Amino acid sequence: MRRLHQCSHVAQSRYDLFKILRELKAGMSSSLVIYQQLLDCQNYGLPHDILIPHTASDLSALLRSSFNVPIYLQGTAFLGKALAQSFEDLSLETFLTKVLANGTAECSIVDTAGPHQHTRKGTVEELRASFGQHSRGPKSPINVLEISNFTHRSYIPPVIAEVDLLTQIAIQNVRHLAKDSRPRSMPQAGQEWFLLSQEHSVSPAHIDVAGFCTVVIVVEGGKVWYPLSRPDENDRRHFAQCGSLVPEGFSNGWARILLERGDVLIMPPGTIHAVFTPEDCLCVGKHFYTAGTIGASLDAIRFMLNHEELINEDSPGNLYNLLTYITTNASSVLDPTQLRNFALALIEFARFEVPEKPLTSRKALLGFKKLSGELGPKLYRQALASPGKHLASPVLQTSRHVTPENQN
Repeated sequence: MRRLHQCSHVAQSRYDLFKILRELKAGMSSSLVIYQQLLDCQNYGLPHDILIPHTASDLSALLRSSFNVPIYLQGTAFLGKALAQSFEDLSLETFLTKVLANGTAECSIVDTAGPHQHTRKGTVEELRASFGQHSRGPKSPINVLEISNFTHRSYIPPVIAEVDLLTQIAIQNVRHLAKDSRPRSMPQAGQEWFLLSQEHSVSPAHIDVAGFCTVVIVVEGGKVWYPLSRPDENDRRHFAQCGSLVPEGFSNGWARILLERGDVLIMPPGTIHAVFTPEDCLCVGKHFYTAGTIGASLDAIRFMLNHEELINEDSPGNLYNLLTYITTNASSVLDPTQLRNFALALIEFARFEVPEKPLTSRKALLGFKKLSGELGPKLYRQALASPGKHLASPVLQTSRHVTPENQN
């Protein structure tokens, strides 16, 4: 981690994108078109490690775009008064009291002293030994991932639910219930979770599981986030070959983001990142998919399957049920550009060579691979035939050259 820190720089956002857009709106009738192009293409010509929205509407617009760098929000201003008050009522001490008294709380633990980075199941007794009043202090600090939210309260900003692709599909299906009496089942989506980290704990460089977007909000304490800065294909190949052992050799190094109480970080799919915890820290978070990044999610899943040692969690057991549900409902919620990009990602997934022993269910993976080959070309043709302007999306064009016409 010390070597990675030496390769890092303070995360940069060298342009005030939304200030420029507001000025454009004031003087140009075509500003809405420019606004959409900037959000979808993200081709601003200036280097940037993070996106910093200035209003709630800016945040919503970014989350609906094909954003490909983390979104950073400082403080609780974007959370709304009710949610901000909920955070005021929650602290590391009160959380520990509640979780240690809850014998049924589930969690996963990453112990950097263990033989690998993947999680193992943890128990409340283990949390009590590590974080309780009479903690014994393990040899190596631990990260406790995805403690199920047992508080019966939501701590995630409502805008996340609004852009959650599974929620959008569910709403669309409800609207069609009157027209279609067939039952429509929806697989269980990701739930909110808490992240509890001991002082000096480390998460080596990795990508988050299942091609999810990830939102993390600091409740108490602090974290230093190190996303790989503006990686290209050569950087991804270098990471695939060297993993977390060699932080040097990347074209733009690593960005460095200090997260403190109330700060929010939202990562797009496949973000290569490492994390250091300088003090005991409690965060709340959630994994989710979005319409603008679902193609990138499939790309990240292919990378994950080829390099399972570079993720620090096991894939959800219903991953391919989720992807099948999204694929079969994609045309009802994705706009033409999103549908085209998703279709191209499906076509590439169908060409993907499945590992002999994937961590996920091989049978389910092969089933989704077959579905990708069947529906990818159909969705691609449907997207091209749909009315509406098709905007380029570099997030999906970095390696995407396969089309239904040349896939053979």
